[in-house]
Amino acid sequence: MISLFRKIRQKLLTQNRVTRYLAYAVGEILLVVIGILIALQVNNWNEERKNNKIREIFRSSLKKDLQADTSYLKATIQKLQLESEQLAQFKSLINEIGTDKNALIGLINTKIEPFITPFSGFNNNTYRSFANSGRLELISLDLQEDLFKLNSFQVIVERDSEKYLDLYFSNIEAFKLPIPVDIQLLQNGPVTDAIWKATNFETIGVRLNSWGTSKKNYYRIILPYLIQAQERTTQILKKYFSEESQN
Repeated sequence: MISLFRKIRQKLLTQNRVTRYLAYAVGEILLVVIGILIALQVNNWNEERKNNKIREIFRSSLKKDLQADTSYLKATIQKLQLESEQLAQFKSLINEIGTDKNALIGLINTKIEPFITPFSGFNNNTYRSFANSGRLELISLDLQEDLFKLNSFQVIVERDSEKYLDLYFSNIEAFKLPIPVDIQLLQNGPVTDAIWKATNFETIGVRLNSWGTSKKNYYRIILPYLIQAQERTTQILKKYFSEESQN
């Protein structure tokens, strides 16, 4: 094809037909430009097809993460609410006992619940992976903004959850030192009876109050966080991933 164009050009020059040659030259340039534009358009189509595939993978993976979070948050919230109610009941029983040391010891040995449900974090690997790779521009600006706000809030929840959980564990460790509650190697028996006998009422009260306060604070702060996180996650699912939003 190129050799044919060259022969035509040479023929026009030898015949001294300048006007026709110029017209031919312009046409040849236009053909080259059109060819380039077609190649660019094909390349754009291919690139868009690749981006659409990546976008579909991202949305599918993100939807699974958000759905997993809603299920996990719902279960964790229910557990923490139950534990919070149990702590409130334990507090009521303590107030009923008054200053009876033996009754307080018996209550601690039979009713105290030293364990706590920890929050293990969010399923946000998909979002962070795409954010780090710079591919978030493949989704709408509204979804980008809502995901950014959700992730920023998740960072706060994870940070404070770890903070208050560590505080609680430090208090439960301090609680175990002078008081032989049944969460260490010593079981109820002569040894623990002797330890209880040697522990004064004031020490028991101070340690018990410190433990209960740290546990209550965990529920008081983390529960509203998790409820809000669940609401935000559910809103994003409904807004961007429900059947209605995609129609």
